[in-house]
Parts: sequence; C-alpha cells; structure tokens
Amino acid sequence: MVPHPPALEYALQSSSWSTRGWTFQERHLSTRCIYFSSDFVYFQCAEGRRCETGGDLLHWPDITPSPSYTDEKEEHPATPTNPLLSLGSCAAPSRPATMSTTHIPTEGYKYRRHRFDLYREIVETYSRRQLSFATDVLNAFTGVAGVLERNFETSFVYGLPACFLDHALLWAHECPWDRRLMAEFSSSSSERLPAKLFPSWSWAGWAGSVQYLLVTKGEGTYQRQEHEYAKSEISHFQTFHKGVLHEVFKDAASMAARETRNLGSYNRELILKTYPLYVAYEERRTLNMSGPDLGPGVLQFWADAVDGDAFTVESLDPGYAIVDREHGNVPSKQAVIRLLDRAKVHCGLMLAFESNNARAWHRLTQGPLEWIAISSFGDAHDRRGGLSTIDVEVRPFDERKLPYKGEGSGLVNIMLIEWDNAVAGRITIAQVHGLVWEEALPVRKHIRLA
Repeated sequence: MVPHPPALEYALQSSSWSTRGWTFQERHLSTRCIYFSSDFVYFQCAEGRRCETGGDLLHWPDITPSPSYTDEKEEHPATPTNPLLSLGSCAAPSRPATMSTTHIPTEGYKYRRHRFDLYREIVETYSRRQLSFATDVLNAFTGVAGVLERNFETSFVYGLPACFLDHALLWAHECPWDRRLMAEFSSSSSERLPAKLFPSWSWAGWAGSVQYLLVTKGEGTYQRQEHEYAKSEISHFQTFHKGVLHEVFKDAASMAARETRNLGSYNRELILKTYPLYVAYEERRTLNMSGPDLGPGVLQFWADAVDGDAFTVESLDPGYAIVDREHGNVPSKQAVIRLLDRAKVHCGLMLAFESNNARAWHRLTQGPLEWIAISSFGDAHDRRGGLSTIDVEVRPFDERKLPYKGEGSGLVNIMLIEWDNAVAGRITIAQVHGLVWEEALPVRKHIRLA
C-alpha cells in the first residue's frame, strides 16, 4: 500500500486560499498554477495536474460528466468546475490576439449553454469570497469581467453585463447582508462619514453572497428542452454622467421574439411548444449631452409600478420562510416568504432580506415603497415548481384560486424599491402571479434607481 495525496480539488476547497476574493482570478484566469498545501505541492495546466509525489492524482478532474445526463448512447457532456473553461481557449488571457473570442464553443454539449448561466455561476461563487477592503470588490473581479466582456461582446456596469441587464438585476441575498461603505470626509467638518460605494441595484453594493433564483424556469442546463428564460419588461436602460449618455435597449421585435421547440415524448410523437426567445440588449453611447446629472450609478428606465402596499407578507413568523436560516437540512441559506395580495390570497414569493445587525424579516423604511416589474414568464404549458429545500417545496402561489397552467398563468418578476426624493434604492425582489399583478393596476413610471 502506498499513501496517496488528496485530490487537488479537495485540497483547494479545504484551504483558506479558496475563500479569498483576489485569489478567485488567480484560479480562473491562470493557464499554469503551482499550489503549496500544508502537505504537498501541486502543479496544474491545461493538459492535467501532478503532485510532487509523481504519478496521476485521484480522479477529481476539472472537467467531470454531468450527473443529470444519463444517455449512454452519446458521449457525456462536460461540466467545468472552472466555468470559464466552457469558453474554450478564449478564456486564457495570454492567447494570441488573432484568436477569435466571439463565440462560445459547443463541442461536447448536447445543448448550448446560455451565456447568462455562466455569468450567474461565476458571480454566485465570487460573492462568497472574502475581501479585506470593501473597495476591492469590483477590482478583484475586473480580470474575469474582461474575459466575459470579450465573449459576450458587451460592457459591464458595476459588475453587471449590459446585454443581460434585466436578468442581472434579479440577484438576491443568500445570507445576512450589509451595505459596502467607505469613510469620506464631510464638507463641513473633519469627521469621516460612511458613504455607499456602489449603487443598491448592483450585488457589488452589498457585502455577502448572492443567488439568482428567479431568472429561469424548467430543467437544468443539460436538459434544456423546457428551460425557459424570463422575458424582459423593460426596453431601455440609461445612465447619464458628465455629458455621456449610455443606453442599453431592445426594439419591439426583439421584445416579442418567440421560438418553437420540439420537445419529443416517450412515444416519439412530435410535440411542438412555443416559448419567448430571449434576445440580449444592444448598446450605444452618445457624447456631449446635456441634462440633469444624477451620478454615474443612477440607472434610469421606464417600468410598470404599483404601490408597496399592493402586496404584504403572510407572516412575520420565521416558520413561514421556505428556507429558514435555522433549518438544518437545506441546500442554501436563502430565506423566502409568501406574498399576499389585497384579498389575502397567496399570490407570490418574496426573497427576504435582513441585516447582520438584527434578525428581522422587515427593516424600517424611510420613504415611499413601490413594486416595479422587471421581467415575466408567459402562460405555463404545465405546472411550474416553486422554490424548495431538500424536504420542503412551496408552490409559487395558491393554485386553488389562481391558474397554474394555460391562459392567464404567467408570472412577473418584481423589485421592491424605496424612494428618497428624486431617486430610489433597491430593497429586494419577488415573483407574483401575472393576473394579480394586472389586478393591482400598474402604471408606467420613470424610475431612477441609485
């Protein structure tokens, strides 16, 4: 018997190095790495990995078969533990400039991976890392963002890709949060006052890990026949600062685009269903513009809005949370609460928010509250599932009083905002039944989200 070093992946996961923010780019962007653990030294490159003991390491490769794919007649697709590997050679920053970085390769994949899935996985992993200085949250992400910018052919706005801005806004706190603050001098005294580093609509503005739970419906990446992405309800986003107008937009045809999919069946009958087709935003910048400058971090757009009291939570008792933080058997730490409409009907789910300072399902607010629509899902072909733990699943609404499939069964992703004079701040997000949203009589309103 010969002692064998632990797999490199295990050595990394059990190390403090893998919890730090700046090391995230070291791992994901470097083409060759040497790792010094407490017991062994490892080397890794694009061809494989070795340990100082010599020979192959235990099987825990950077590319592993997807457990959700079981068709033995075809080659197993690959799921990279380093998400940037799905971009192919264009993920490596040291490649020659002549190499194409436009398209994500699909070799080895039964279904092409949606680019937002890649961004979501990266942000969810990175947001769990720790930083010594709050000001570094975007600096330590710049290298990865640069690779994504080239492949997505878009710019990033405070850590969010402009081409998927509606999707990217729908992050949710996974654990208790605090705003990222830095001290700055007051103009009237030498006292240092806390200042918010980044806008409330960006995950970079908050300390703590985040998740994207409301963007898709259906199966996972490799069973995507019924994988449905939310359709944007906002055609234009704008920022204006120092005479530069930055716009991301979709035309009417892009907003209404649809695709027909052949879903097949067990008896091999032809089953065709139509789904909204997600089309990315385009961008343009206009120089030498004049107008009210609210700052670089104020996102301006038109959205359907209803008063904050249009929906209330079912109970302040944590027992009503789908994923309570004190529940021992859960896959995540996201707390979720049922929403009620004015008739006290369970009409949706709100992703709860709480501060590190106190355990509270609500925080005291200062200004008027409003719900605004960000994106939506159309009528369902079959029952949609809700958010769930390992042993608990809660439907997204009361199916006895609201249709769960067929006509009028759509869902709307909404954001709760709090107004402070001319601008508003993001509080949390939720998902409600489409009929209930229409019954709340939304009105078109210009939003200035800081």
